[in-house]
Amino acid sequence: MALSKTWTYLNKGTGINLISYGPSLDLLIQANQHLELDASIINARFIKPIDEDMLHLICKSGQPIFVYEECSNIGSLYPQIFKFLAKHEYKNRIKEMSITDQVVEHGHYKDILKMHHMDLDSIEETIKDFLK
Repeated sequence: MALSKTWTYLNKGTGINLISYGPSLDLLIQANQHLELDASIINARFIKPIDEDMLHLICKSGQPIFVYEECSNIGSLYPQIFKFLAKHEYKNRIKEMSITDQVVEHGHYKDILKMHHMDLDSIEETIKDFLK
């Protein structure tokens, strides 16, 4: 049984590619609006199998790639994208924002994001620094 393509554009822009999935996409949409980025926002609904057709489109644009995940960065979306870029010799600038491999305390969602510098303000700062 062949799987259909899984990634979708929530917004097509010309400045940067913002990639995430789930509720995290709301933060990227807000960051795009606040920073007036004209970003492409991509919903990477499934990590495996990775949507190679969409990744080729993203990489061929030449735009930088920002990957945001509210999980450990080991075995997650970012390493899959990074491996894809290397395999196909794409030279896009890429930046990830995720929780490093650590135990995360329980608490209110927004408080946890702020504690780990994953909140909207931190996202916006990271993107601004990345685009300098």
